[in-house]
Amino acid sequence: MSSQPLPPAEEQMLATDSLAIDLFWDRYRPAILLLAAAIVVAGVAVVLWMINSHNSRLAAQAQFAMASGSEEWQKVIEKYPSSPQAANAYLLLGAAQREAGDREASTKTFQDFLVKFPQNQLVGEAWLGVAENLDLDGKSDEAIKVLEEIQARQADSYVAAYAALLQGRVAVREGRLEDARKLLSALVATYPTSPVARMAGAQVDELIPFLPAQTASDAPTAVQPTNGG
Repeated sequence: MSSQPLPPAEEQMLATDSLAIDLFWDRYRPAILLLAAAIVVAGVAVVLWMINSHNSRLAAQAQFAMASGSEEWQKVIEKYPSSPQAANAYLLLGAAQREAGDREASTKTFQDFLVKFPQNQLVGEAWLGVAENLDLDGKSDEAIKVLEEIQARQADSYVAAYAALLQGRVAVREGRLEDARKLLSALVATYPTSPVARMAGAQVDELIPFLPAQTASDAPTAVQPTNGG
């Protein structure tokens, strides 16, 4: 009696490339199809996000461009809270609130900017706004600390020159004329090309009649504008 042929061993079956592929596909087909579908959906989502992001930026730019007052700047902030336009709106709103006499709201707006946009290139403007409000509220010591901090942290920024000018003006108002002269003279020497230097130099000229003769002779004169400047 002849023996029945034995079925090939499993490893022999899998040794056939085409069969191995068929078995793999049969086993993992659902997962592969789901993965492919997920990749397609993710790709579509990325494209839609890019389109939506672009449209949002355009919409934020348009709304900011049309805004011309506190209420409209507030709407830009509320609708596009993380946009560069919102950052600009915070600063404009804070300045407008100060002009309207609501320095408490103004300071809060500047502080909200600093929390929301700590790495923004205009953080110095926000700190300057805080310092100006402190000065207007009669808190000159606190204002000076903020102004000194601005000059220390942003020495290469135009905001540092404005901070130095405001610090000099605080000294003038408090009757510390010699301190004011030193601060304003240092501003002229440190930021000679800044428009603020001309303002500081002019203020030093105004102080000269009130300074001792020797001190007055050491004071710099107002910086003259260059041709075309």
